[in-house]
Amino acid sequence: MSAPFLLLEACGALIAVLGLVMLVRAIVVTRSRGGVECSVLRPEPRRGACWRDGTLRFATDELRWHRTIGFLLTAGLVIRRDDIEDVAREQADGSDSWVRVEIARTGTAPAVQMQMPPAASYALGAWIESAPARGDFVH
Repeated sequence: MSAPFLLLEACGALIAVLGLVMLVRAIVVTRSRGGVECSVLRPEPRRGACWRDGTLRFATDELRWHRTIGFLLTAGLVIRRDDIEDVAREQADGSDSWVRVEIARTGTAPAVQMQMPPAASYALGAWIESAPARGDFVH
């Protein structure tokens, strides 16, 4: 066998393995408990901001958003429950089946915009309301 053929065969095998890894990761991220379909408006250096599809998972004290397509098992965005200051909901542009949610965060952290099904936005509201009192309210 010639060297170019072996190199081509090795590249094909590598692409197949990477594709399989991405498929398994997507299944693990989307099928795990506590996850809902959610798109997040992410800044892009060259194109400005664009919507990225993913899965939002509710953990005990934080929200974790994972991209649907990717190699990393770590979350692409983590929002601690303590950092959430306010949540605003409105109907997404041109869609009756999606809701746009904006999460205002404490401090200098920028707000996060998400789009999700209405049931997921209600679950997000329930998750936020179920938090123990922070002690920063006035009697």
